[in-house]
Amino acid sequence: MPLTPLSAALDSPRLRALYQQWLLDPEHAIEQAQSRGLAIALERGTGRIECVDLTRQYLHLSPLVDIS
Repeated sequence: MPLTPLSAALDSPRLRALYQQWLLDPEHAIEQAQSRGLAIALERGTGRIECVDLTRQYLHLSPLVDIS
């Protein structure tokens, strides 16, 4: 099955490594992603991370995603 533009953009060694880190330690994975804005919001208590297992695929929405 060929990769869609979105799945191709998400299929990089960096993001695969980040996902593996996320599975082991979600809070530190955010730090590794170098998102200072999110890290600051988490420290202040004004931001949060929610994980949701999607029960279905939403590939029909992929054309709406801008990957540039």
